[in-house]
Amino acid sequence: MKVGEFVGRFMDQRRQKRSVKEFFESGSMLCEQCGHVLSLAGLKPFSFTECPKCAFKNFVPMRMGDYMLFQPVGAGGNASVYKAWRKDDTEHLFAAKILQPERARDRETLDNFLLEVRIHEDVNNHPNIATFYGHGIEEDYHYFIMDFIEGEGLKHILSHKGKLDEVRALDILAQVISAMKHIYKAGYLYRDLSAGNVIVQPNGHAVLIDFGLTLPREEASRKGTETYVDGTAEFIPPERIYRRGEDAPSVIYSLGMLLYYMLTAEPLIKATTLVGKAKRHVSNLRLAITPDMLPGNSEDTAGLLGIMIEPDPDDRFQTFEDLEAAVNGIRARQKV
Repeated sequence: MKVGEFVGRFMDQRRQKRSVKEFFESGSMLCEQCGHVLSLAGLKPFSFTECPKCAFKNFVPMRMGDYMLFQPVGAGGNASVYKAWRKDDTEHLFAAKILQPERARDRETLDNFLLEVRIHEDVNNHPNIATFYGHGIEEDYHYFIMDFIEGEGLKHILSHKGKLDEVRALDILAQVISAMKHIYKAGYLYRDLSAGNVIVQPNGHAVLIDFGLTLPREEASRKGTETYVDGTAEFIPPERIYRRGEDAPSVIYSLGMLLYYMLTAEPLIKATTLVGKAKRHVSNLRLAITPDMLPGNSEDTAGLLGIMIEPDPDDRFQTFEDLEAAVNGIRARQKV
């Protein structure tokens, strides 16, 4: 690293710490561009304000308990995620997921958000799951705090850098299986597996995010009563489309679709519409996986994938432990 780059990074960190201190002590912040002190009095949180000195448009942060939400990261239908600093910790980045007050007025939406909070609490303390720190309400905003995971979404990696080699794909798969096994043992079924919900850190460590569709196992095992199908279309198991109960083999099907995606950088299920993709999952015309479909990869992995995505859940691996043993067996043979 050049001296100028080091000094610039050091100054950025020092300015960030000072900005957090200003925010909590005097209700002001520093301009991201020039460091000018900006008063936040009368400004609407989550909007933008122009610096009078350099005209840079700064995001207006908001306080949630001991956290300062200072930068938007992403938004879904009901909730938004922001980067956050904690009052007593300016070395660590956090992520805050908040439910907008107008969304919270819908009882079902609020109940789903609170269920996600409870689930995240119950499945905490696993290396492949973003750490949960707490939740609360601030000015009608329901929120919870978790680690901000530095890294790239698996979907972004595959879209921009292409397919993964077999060793790396199986390593990521093994980590995600470990998270799924932990969630299952805690009494829940993770039902929204997709490449977009896996973050890969620079050291190759994979972290699972977003528990919005996770359900208690007993509830997931009952036949569906929904009038629409939730989930990412390329990864949902056939039994969800048939509105049947789901269990570990259903998640294993989604894991198989994820493995194929990692090995080819393309989803196995392709169609131009969501309905078309759903139909492909239940089509009897889908070809069995053969080694020719995965050039450059082993017959072992092709065979593994074929079992994972069998249309009938009874023909798949039945437990995460069985799947984990099969994956680790292939990985061990590759190292010989």
